[in-house]
Amino acid sequence: MRMIYWIQRYVVYLFPAVTAAFVIHYIYKYLLSTSKPRSILDLISSERRFEFPGVFHPDKADVIPILLLTLSYAAIAFWNLGDMQDPQTFYRFTRESPSIIVDIGEVRQVSTIVHYTGNFHSDSGYTLETSADGATWTRQEDLRQDHAKTFHWFFNRFEDGPVEIRYLKITAQRTPMELGELVLLDPQGRRIPSDGFEMTSGADLLFDEWELMPEKSTYLNSTYFDEIYHARTAYEHIHGIRPYENTHPPLGKIFISLGIRLFGMTPFGWRFIGTLLGVLMVPIMYIFIKSLFGMRLTAVLGTLLFTFDFMHYVQTRIATIDTYGVFFTILMYYFMYRFISTGFTDRAFRQLVPLALCGISFGLGIASKWTAFYAAAGLVVLYAIYIVLQGRKLHREGLTRHFVKRFALIVFVSIVFFVAVPAAIYYLSYIPYAKGMGEPLSLSLVWENQVSMFKYHAGIEAEHSYASRWWMWIFDIRPILYYLEYPADGYRVSFGAFLNPLVCWGGLGAIIALLWRQISRRGDGLGLFILIGYAAQLVPWMFISRITFAYHYFPSMVFLVLALCYTINGYIKEIPRGKYYAYGLCGAGIALFALFFPVLTGLTVPDWYGRMFLKWFPSWPF
Repeated sequence: MRMIYWIQRYVVYLFPAVTAAFVIHYIYKYLLSTSKPRSILDLISSERRFEFPGVFHPDKADVIPILLLTLSYAAIAFWNLGDMQDPQTFYRFTRESPSIIVDIGEVRQVSTIVHYTGNFHSDSGYTLETSADGATWTRQEDLRQDHAKTFHWFFNRFEDGPVEIRYLKITAQRTPMELGELVLLDPQGRRIPSDGFEMTSGADLLFDEWELMPEKSTYLNSTYFDEIYHARTAYEHIHGIRPYENTHPPLGKIFISLGIRLFGMTPFGWRFIGTLLGVLMVPIMYIFIKSLFGMRLTAVLGTLLFTFDFMHYVQTRIATIDTYGVFFTILMYYFMYRFISTGFTDRAFRQLVPLALCGISFGLGIASKWTAFYAAAGLVVLYAIYIVLQGRKLHREGLTRHFVKRFALIVFVSIVFFVAVPAAIYYLSYIPYAKGMGEPLSLSLVWENQVSMFKYHAGIEAEHSYASRWWMWIFDIRPILYYLEYPADGYRVSFGAFLNPLVCWGGLGAIIALLWRQISRRGDGLGLFILIGYAAQLVPWMFISRITFAYHYFPSMVFLVLALCYTINGYIKEIPRGKYYAYGLCGAGIALFALFFPVLTGLTVPDWYGRMFLKWFPSWPF
C-alpha cells in the first residue's frame, strides 16, 4: 500500500524532470556543436553579421504539408467547441413592463425552474414569486442574472423540496433586462408542457425554445471567463445596444460578432471566428518559418510545435480578443521580415508592398487590442536597424543619392500605412460602438473612450486567484484555470491556458542560446530578429503593475517557437544525425499535448489522472 501511495504521489514529478533534462541536453548539444564561427568576417564585421538573409518562398511541394497540418488541426480545434443551439429569442423587461405573470393552468408540483439569461444585468436578477391561488404570493429565491452570468443556463432547484404552483410572477430588479427561456420541471425532472400556459402578452418568447435546455450548465452551452464581456459586447454591437465592455478597442468584438451572425448567439457562434483564425495561424506560421529558414523539414517541425502548443489551442477556442492581437502580430512580423530582407536597390514595388501590408496588419492589431503596440515597438527597432545598414552599404557603394530617394519614398509609405491607415481602421472600428451609444461617430467619442480605457488599465487593482507575473510565465509556473466542475465523486472537468512545457522551457533555452550567440559575436540578423520580437512582447510586462495572467504570454510564444526553429535548423544543417534530435523534440511536444489534452478541452477524467500525470507543480490546478 505504501508503494502504491508513493507512486500516486510522486510519479508525476518524473515528467517535468525528464522534460527539463531533455531540454537542457538539447540546448547544450546545440551550443556545443555550433560554437565555431562561420568565418573571420563574422567576428570583425557587425554589419555583415546583422544582415537579414533573403526570403525563402514556399513551393508546390509545401502545399501537401500545409494542407495536412491545417486540416488536422482544424478537426481538433472545432471538435467539441460548443453547442450550435441556444435560445435566440428573448423577452425584454422594461421600465413600463417590469413583471410578467404566468398561469400554468392548474396547481402542479415544481421542483426546479430553469432559466437562460440574456443581455443586460442587475446586481441580483429577477424576483421570483409563486402562488397556488393567485391571491397569496410567496417569494422564492431570486433568479440570478448578474454581469458574470449572461447567456448562461441556470438550474434553480427549490431547497425545501417541490413547491405547489399555479402562478408565477417574475419581476426584473433593474430594467432593461432580457430573459431567454423558462422551463419548469416536476419532481421527476420532467418538463411541464407549456402549451396551455396563459401569460403576460409577449412572454410566450420565454417558452418557445424549451427543447434546447441542456442536462446541466457547462462551458459547452454557456459563456465562461471573459466571454461574459466580449461575446456579450459582440451581441450588443449587432443589435445597436450600449456596449457593456468598453475597456478594449472594438475590432476584436466585431470579429466575434461575425461568427454570431453566421451561427447565432450560441457558444459555437461566438467562438467560431477566433478558432478559425487559430486554424489560419497554422499555414501562416508554416510560410513564416519556411521564409526564415528555407528548409521544409524545419517548417514542418516548427509548425507542429506551434500547432500543438497548449496556449494556441486553448486561447483561440475562447471568445476573447487575445487571438486577434496575436494573429495580426504574426502577420506584422512576417511582412516586416519580407521588407527588411529586401535591398534599397530592389524594385520599389517588391520592397514597399510588404511594408504596406505590415502597416495594415498593425492597424488591425491595435484596433483589436492595445498590446499590438508592444509588437510595434519591436518593428520600430528592426526598421531602424535595417535603414542604418542599408544607408551604410549604399554610401560605401557610392549610391547615397539613390538611398536618399528610396528612403524618402519609404518614409512616405510608412506615414501612410503606419499612421494614416491604422488611424482610419481604428476610427472606423468604432461605428458599432457609436451606434450602441446612440451618438454619431466622432473624434470626441473615440477620444473619450481612449481616455476611459487608459484610466481603467492604469488604475485597475483587481485580484484573482490565478493571476501571475511575467517571471512566472517564462517558467510555466502558474496556468490560468478557466473552467472547473466535479461531475461525480472522484472525477473532474477542467481546462486552463498555459504553454506546452517543451515549448516554454525549450523556447526559453533557445532564446538564451540566441542571446549568447549575439553576445559572443556569433549571432546573425535572423537571430536578432527573433530576439527583438520576443523582447518586444515580454519586456513591457515587466513594468506593468496591474493584474496579469498567463495568456498575456501568448504573443511571446510565437517567438519561442521561432527560436526553437532556429535550433532545429542548426541541428539539421550542422550536426550529424541532428534531424533525429529535432524529431525527438517535436515528438515530445506532441506527446505532451496528448497527455494534457483532457485539461485543454474539458474532458471528464478521474482525479488520479491529474495527480499522477498532470500536476507537475503544486501551483498547477490539475
